[in-house]
Amino acid sequence: PERREKRLDGQTYIPASRRADGSVRKERRVKDGYVPPEEVPRYESRGTQFLNSVPSRPPGAPAEVEDPFKGLTKAQKKNEKRKQKRREQQEGAGAAVADVDRVTVGMATASISTGSGVCAATASSSAADALSMPTNVCASQEKRLKNLRKKLRQIEDLEKRISSSELASLEPEQLAKIKSKDDVLDEIFEIESSIK
Repeated sequence: PERREKRLDGQTYIPASRRADGSVRKERRVKDGYVPPEEVPRYESRGTQFLNSVPSRPPGAPAEVEDPFKGLTKAQKKNEKRKQKRREQQEGAGAAVADVDRVTVGMATASISTGSGVCAATASSSAADALSMPTNVCASQEKRLKNLRKKLRQIEDLEKRISSSELASLEPEQLAKIKSKDDVLDEIFEIESSIK
């Protein structure tokens, strides 16, 4: 509120003052009861006054929960809700797909393995037992066995090439591979005996 001065002539004046931007406001003569436009409160209808007086949350409700869609347009909110619904459906379907995948892996393991070892136990057991068995152990052993057999074939191929004098001199890697033949054979024997 601005300061007002009543002078001897009976007139009321608002003295000169400095604005926020640094300019000077002139002295103004005003009538009694005058309120400058800057100080007049903004008009609010009765409906607006009522809405402002009503609390935004029901009594006893927890503190404001952050809206995940705040700041989005109507179309963006709609798209986000669709995406969220799709994710929830995929999660529900994902559990069913995971069960089917586990059964499929169990069946594939049962049909591949033969013998009476660790992997063969899944072949003789029921589907429920196959789900609880760690099939990745058997699969990793079979994969290792396959790689070792491939390495053994490469070693035998190198030996044939040496005996047929196709290779005159060997590189250090080739010599190391030929020297590791006994280790490869031992490891193949160990894995085959643990599987059967």
